[in-house]
Amino acid sequence: MDNFVLDVKDEVYSVLNSLDESYKGIISDFYNPIGKGIRTRFTYYLSNIFGIKKDFSIKIATVAELIHLASLLHDDCIDDANYRRNSPTINSKYGITLAILSGDFITTSAFKKANSISCDLSLSLVDCVSSMVKGAIIEESIKYRAIDTEKYIEIVNLKTSEIFKWIAFSCAYLSNFNDFEKLKKIAYNFGLSFQIVDDIIDIESERKNSGKDVFKDLVEGKITYPVIIAMEDDLIRKKINDFLNNRSDLGIAYDIRNEILNKSYTKKARDYAIKLVEDIKEDVFNLGDYKKTSEFYGFIYSTVLRNS
Repeated sequence: MDNFVLDVKDEVYSVLNSLDESYKGIISDFYNPIGKGIRTRFTYYLSNIFGIKKDFSIKIATVAELIHLASLLHDDCIDDANYRRNSPTINSKYGITLAILSGDFITTSAFKKANSISCDLSLSLVDCVSSMVKGAIIEESIKYRAIDTEKYIEIVNLKTSEIFKWIAFSCAYLSNFNDFEKLKKIAYNFGLSFQIVDDIIDIESERKNSGKDVFKDLVEGKITYPVIIAMEDDLIRKKINDFLNNRSDLGIAYDIRNEILNKSYTKKARDYAIKLVEDIKEDVFNLGDYKKTSEFYGFIYSTVLRNS
């Protein structure tokens, strides 16, 4: 596993190092380009179950990490974020223009690498990225507006889960596995649970632990799952509405954070994330060899227990 992650990281760095010489100075300042390597690990375990050749599985993981990295570069520009993975963001150091163009370059590189596996995988990646962009547009269009769980899940499925679905479908395509509905359920439940835990960490952590700006979601008008379920409390709902109508008063936002923590809404959110993972246990074990699927499920379950 560790060698696989390192191989993918090397592949990502090879793409970054292919930038024009005049821009290579930014490479030394890039935050860890694959972070915890969640998409890489997801690919590794599925590829192991389906018996995908290592060079193909490395390419699939690299494509997924490149697309994710590009989306982070663009998200940081949209959010004017200062920190990502314990390092200053590219936009905060070099400006929005260079960050956006770097994201565009990385995206096109991902398409080329997907095409080197199969033109079908490259074409399906078009749909994946289109969904991710659609999710980002929806999210941006409803900033500073209260949303319900259904809308939240729609956005997460588009922005986060689609890349896991692309990984799963790519592995299935290369192994002639044809239960795509099962793989879609696994990818969507995993992606949603993963995002919910990210939402929890945004509320619970200090920046030195999370590696990014803290409690930035609500401050930037993004209503996440712990906030949505906390709105069942009349006092919290009133404070959230007050903040959405008076965004300059950050004191209200931090009052909301304290109320969410004190009333255990982050715990309730994590319980839901765990349930999402437990709901796909049988689907995962039905994919193939017991030992390999057990390892895959162990990885999935560990992601909803993380605190950073």
